[in-house]
Amino acid sequence: MPSDATQIRAPQRQQERSFPTRALLSALVGVIVAAAVVLVGFNAFIYQWSPSFFDQAEPAIEIPDTHGTFVPQDIDYLESSSAWLFSGYDSTHNASALYRRNADGTIAKLFVETPAGTPYVGHGSGITHSGEWVYLTYETGYMAIRAHLVADAADGDTVFASGSVDVGFEPAFLNAQDGMLYAGVFYNGDNYLTPPEMEINTPDGTVNHAIMYAFAQSDATGFGFSDVPEAAYSIPDKAQGVCLTSQGYFVFSTSYGFAPSRLLFHDATLASPGTYVAAGTSVPLFCFDSTTLRRELTMPPMSEGIINLNGKIYVPFESACNKYIFGKLYGAGQVYALSADATSQL
Repeated sequence: MPSDATQIRAPQRQQERSFPTRALLSALVGVIVAAAVVLVGFNAFIYQWSPSFFDQAEPAIEIPDTHGTFVPQDIDYLESSSAWLFSGYDSTHNASALYRRNADGTIAKLFVETPAGTPYVGHGSGITHSGEWVYLTYETGYMAIRAHLVADAADGDTVFASGSVDVGFEPAFLNAQDGMLYAGVFYNGDNYLTPPEMEINTPDGTVNHAIMYAFAQSDATGFGFSDVPEAAYSIPDKAQGVCLTSQGYFVFSTSYGFAPSRLLFHDATLASPGTYVAAGTSVPLFCFDSTTLRRELTMPPMSEGIINLNGKIYVPFESACNKYIFGKLYGAGQVYALSADATSQL
């Protein structure tokens, strides 16, 4: 009898032990299905936000180190070495690196020593170049680094800034194009504010709160551009970057947080000139508002600095870095390229 009872009870114990296993598997399948539904739904939501962008834009270049601590802010392209440059900051508050993507696809992570002889730990909000210099935003202006140093440095090397130029504010973006250097500030009305003198009443009755300066080429600073603006522009809030099109339109990448980003195309020839006092000098002022807006394109969140290269506008996003993560769900780890002339018209 004992052996018979054992034979009867054994299958019952085996069956009882299988219940938690089946429950665990069911729960795991449920989590996977739920995650898939969320992923599909989130992608549909993003694409619904910006269908024209995904119709026109194509992924062009992978942003480096999005699975590490890098938070990308701007891009540039060195024609002399066919290399892409990425600037940004480190999410763990270590030194801010420059990344160079070479023509063969290899990546070099570079560090910068400031003119003060200290490691660069800035936001890396703007990087651009002209002639023999690469410019990187720094304190209330930018640093100048020899372009050949940036082009030739090996992975892990430190490049040294030759000096810096003060522009009178902390630039949120920087771009050298068509013989001018453009530097502007960021305003969002919350934790990023600007001085009262940057508050400009525009012709359409709205108020702009940010300024962009245009600096002409000059030997005055020793770094290629004047430190006195040639002109000032009253620009849209939340501007993260600027470039120009072949039509002469100023294109602004605007974004903040999880809201949709936008590319705004403004025609400066439609702006009635005023005056603005910059660096103690009165310069022409041009206001961008609805009267100068010619095109607008809605994009996914967190667009950053932009460039126009060979008729294409290249747009990076910071949403796919490990600090924010959500951009990984819809391919924001790539720089997207779209024709400067193919965006939606107003």
